[in-house]
Amino acid sequence: MSSRKNIIATMIAAILPFLPQSSLAEEDFYKGKVISYNLATTPGGSWDSYLRVFTKHFPKHILGNPGIIIQYMPGGGGIRALNYVYTIAPKDGTYIATPLPTSLLYAQMNPKETPAKLDQIVWIGSMAPTQDIISVWHTGPVKTVDDAKRIEITMGATGAGSNTFFDLMLANHFLGTKFKPILGYQGTAEIDIAIERGELGGRAVPWDGWVTGRPQWLAEGKLIHLMQVGLKKSAEIGDVPLLSDLIKNKDDKEIADLVGSYYTLGRTIYLPPNVPGDRVKLLQDAFVKTMKDPEYLAEAKAIKLNTGEFLSGPEIESILKKTLAISPQVLERAKTIITP
Repeated sequence: MSSRKNIIATMIAAILPFLPQSSLAEEDFYKGKVISYNLATTPGGSWDSYLRVFTKHFPKHILGNPGIIIQYMPGGGGIRALNYVYTIAPKDGTYIATPLPTSLLYAQMNPKETPAKLDQIVWIGSMAPTQDIISVWHTGPVKTVDDAKRIEITMGATGAGSNTFFDLMLANHFLGTKFKPILGYQGTAEIDIAIERGELGGRAVPWDGWVTGRPQWLAEGKLIHLMQVGLKKSAEIGDVPLLSDLIKNKDDKEIADLVGSYYTLGRTIYLPPNVPGDRVKLLQDAFVKTMKDPEYLAEAKAIKLNTGEFLSGPEIESILKKTLAISPQVLERAKTIITP
């Protein structure tokens, strides 16, 4: 009998090196654990809508089936959350996050002010790109881009690192519009309340922020859309001009397209640096499976989330590599234009 046991032990020892040990180890790691998910906004709005559907389906594709909790961390247009995740959050694969795209550009423009290094962040994937729109309330004095060049109008903004601020600064600098950003709102829900009360004239927002957050405003024609902000026009938005197309100077277009490239990255999910590679791969694979999960797709489509343009972690790294190669001169000029 002992001889037979020895033979079996020898066979197992011979096979073990060829078994997927890392996967088994990571299943042991995540079993019984909880993943914290950091979102750089307040609850409500399109960012939260994507997060809630995603987190409902993501854990079931991770070996070990961990729990997941959401941590909202608004502030500074996403800079507070980005700095926290990079410097303080656990680096063992139990902490993931979604940043605002503009906070990533802010970090690239202000390396001495922001500890986060974009080339060291680990990317899990992107649920969808964003396409921004600058919109105003229908009863206000501004109805067209030309009106916005003549009439000062107050616009809500969350922070200096957010798209709610960046878009307005780009339009003011390159087109001569007179948008007056009012900074300090914790989230877009608060801005929308102020718009409805007549305290603000409008805001810049990812298009699906209106689609998912204020569909009744769209249906009732309560918003006038002045311009899109991104790399190319969105057919879904319709006949609304693209900021880049309204800019005549080639060097100016380069700045607008730099911002647009971060919007293409969109609703990314990332890890802080130094997470073990096996866990990174496990989470990246789980992300792709979630994006293809019929139950996820059905639920996302039911509330009109974009489900057809996700990016894998390696694809994000490839796009970001080009963006990070932008010349210091262009970057410094962008900083001058966008910084308050």
